[in-house]
Amino acid sequence: MADETSTAARSGDGPAAPAAGAQGGPAGAAGPPPPVASTAAPVTTGTTVDTGTAGTTGTAGADGGAGADGGAGGVTTTAVGTAAPAGRFARLRAAHGGMGLGNRIALYGTVIALLAYATPLGQTLYGKVFPEGALTLTADQSDNLCESLWHLAPGEEKLREGLRGDDSRVSRWERAGRIVHAKHVTVRVSLRGNTRKAVVIRDLAVTVLDRGAPAPGTYAGGGGCGGADYNPEHHVVDLDTLPLDQRVPVGYLRRSPQQKEANEYLPGEPITLPRQVSADTSYSFNLTGRTKAHDTRWVATVTWWDGEKEHEQRIDNDGRPFRVTSVTD
Repeated sequence: MADETSTAARSGDGPAAPAAGAQGGPAGAAGPPPPVASTAAPVTTGTTVDTGTAGTTGTAGADGGAGADGGAGGVTTTAVGTAAPAGRFARLRAAHGGMGLGNRIALYGTVIALLAYATPLGQTLYGKVFPEGALTLTADQSDNLCESLWHLAPGEEKLREGLRGDDSRVSRWERAGRIVHAKHVTVRVSLRGNTRKAVVIRDLAVTVLDRGAPAPGTYAGGGGCGGADYNPEHHVVDLDTLPLDQRVPVGYLRRSPQQKEANEYLPGEPITLPRQVSADTSYSFNLTGRTKAHDTRWVATVTWWDGEKEHEQRIDNDGRPFRVTSVTD
C-alpha cells in the first residue's frame, strides 16, 4: 500500500499525502496536522476514551496518524463520570439539614405524636397531653398507705412488711394481682374545662360489673401512718346493695336508705351536682366503693354537657375496673 500511495503522488493525481516510513516511523513529519473529522461529545461513563481526530487519506504507520479508514489519532482523555442520583435517605438528610429550628421542632413533635397514637397506651397518654374535647377528666386510684387497707393473695404473705414502704411499689403489686384493696377503695377524680366556655357536669353514676365470693388470701390491714387526707367533697357507695350491670346515679344513692350507713362512712361534704367547670375552674372529689361481703369490680360514669351535646366519660383504673374485696377476719 505504501508503494501505491507514492505512485499516486508522483503521477499528479491529487495532493500528496504523507507517506509512512519504511520502518513505521512518523507519517508526514513535516506536514500539517490531520484535519478534524469527528465532533462526537465525550462519553460520560467514567471510562477512558479516545477522542483523537480521524484522518482522511494517509496510511497509519507503526506509531502513526490516522489511516484512510478514519481511525483515531493518538490523543486520549479521561472523562469525569456523572454522579449517581442521591438515594432517598440522602435526600431526606439534605432536606432536614436545610430546615430551620422551628420547623425541626414541629417535625419531631408530629413524628412522636403519630408513633404514640399507634398504640393503646400511647393513645391514652396522647389524650391526656392533647385533649380533644371540652373536658379533661383524670381519675387516680389511691394506693396511699395511709388510707388503704390490703388483702394479700395466697402465697404473698412475704409482702406484708412492704405495705409500710413505697406507695409506687405497692401500686405495682396491686396491678399484678398480688394484693387487693380490702373493705374499700378510693378514687380521686378531677374535672377541668379546656375552653373559656363553661362545661356542665350533670351526673355521676356507679356500675357494679362483677361480684363474687371474698378473695382468698390473708388480710394485712394498712400502713398505719395516722390517717388520710380526703377532699372536702366525697361520696361512699355501698357496692353490696347495687344491681349488676346497671348505672345507679349518685343523686339516688344519696337519698337511698340502704346507702345511709355508707354515706356516713367517711367525713366530708357530699358531692354537689350539677357543677360548672371551664379553663379557669376545676372540680375535684373522692369516690369510694365499699363492700362487706364480696370481691367486687366496679366503674363510674360522668355525664356532662358542652352547650351543644351531652357526653359520657368512664372512670376506671387506667382501663381496668376498680377492685375491692371484703375480708373474713
